[in-house]
Amino acid sequence: MEGPPRVLREAAAQFGVRLDDLLPLGGRSNQVFATERHVLRVTDVAVAQRETAASAAAAAVVPVPRVLDRLDFGPESVALLERMPGEPAWIPARLHPDRAWRRGAACARVHAVLTKILAPPEVPVVAVEGLEREDVTLLHLDLHPLNILLGDDDEVSAVLDWANAASGPSSLDRARTATILYLDPSVQAMKGDPSWNAFVAGWTQAAQLDRVPSPALAWAAGFMQRDLACRATVSTLEKLRRLRLRAEDVPYVDVASL
Repeated sequence: MEGPPRVLREAAAQFGVRLDDLLPLGGRSNQVFATERHVLRVTDVAVAQRETAASAAAAAVVPVPRVLDRLDFGPESVALLERMPGEPAWIPARLHPDRAWRRGAACARVHAVLTKILAPPEVPVVAVEGLEREDVTLLHLDLHPLNILLGDDDEVSAVLDWANAASGPSSLDRARTATILYLDPSVQAMKGDPSWNAFVAGWTQAAQLDRVPSPALAWAAGFMQRDLACRATVSTLEKLRRLRLRAEDVPYVDVASL
């Protein structure tokens, strides 16, 4: 298995973190490693600045990891973060459907509290035609079960990974989550799992993911097409195409029906 990237090894030495203690965490970037107490994350400098500013603003309403230190190496940055308590909101094959529903609903409440926060100037602005009347708030734009940790009481203990943070209409966060929970290729195999279905139902009902304005869903479909790049399946691309077409004709689209 490939070891930590060079810049992370250099940063770990300066942070006083032993390489032997670093374990890779999940995710597509393969740029996140952790010890029992810390997380080391490699990103572009611009992304690191955005994450730091966004998470600092969000800390007023949700628990987020503190940035303990950061080192820049040319265009790359390594952040030393505190490791937050809890576990990912969705735990395969370990949840009774009733508890899974409650955990989904707990995740949904993150959407509501983020609408109370103004985005800092360091994050980009997203404008979408048809949503001009919505409040402009801080957007996470990657709220899914791996980026929300829950404690033993099934309440949110951390919201992670602010790399996509932006400023824009609040419905964009709900639209982004709706497309992830229903259309991302990684969830297709779980659709027959009663616990997963209950988890998604809890999130959907509590955040009204089935009542997201069509312009927001059309935007989220385009976002997902770009985000998936080469790993999108033909079926997923077809569903995203249908979503964008249907969004042109009706005020709301139930993503679960695609």
